[in-house]
Amino acid sequence: MDEITFRFFRSVEGKVVPRYGTATFIGVQRDNKIGWIWDTTSVIRVPEYEVNRYMREYRRALSDGSLVECCKADYDAQEAKVNAAPEMKPQETPPDSTRRVVRHRKGEED
Repeated sequence: MDEITFRFFRSVEGKVVPRYGTATFIGVQRDNKIGWIWDTTSVIRVPEYEVNRYMREYRRALSDGSLVECCKADYDAQEAKVNAAPEMKPQETPPDSTRRVVRHRKGEED
């Protein structure tokens, strides 16, 4: 079985580039109240076969500055950061604000 290869891209503030052949965008999301929200720091990977199929569109986006091509090392560094973040564990006791504390005076018992 052939291994899937990828190309890596980063969005540019103010530019909306669709991920051609899908209903998504590269590094940008649409919010009904706010409008477009860009994430120019995340590296998005797109399968090589998808880029080859829509090569003319991706070349146009790259040449007019709507999209920045990145390397695999950028994507790997991003993934290493995400994987290095500590996992959130569920709390076994309620937070301090909801915990009931019973205090006794010296010499009192329950």
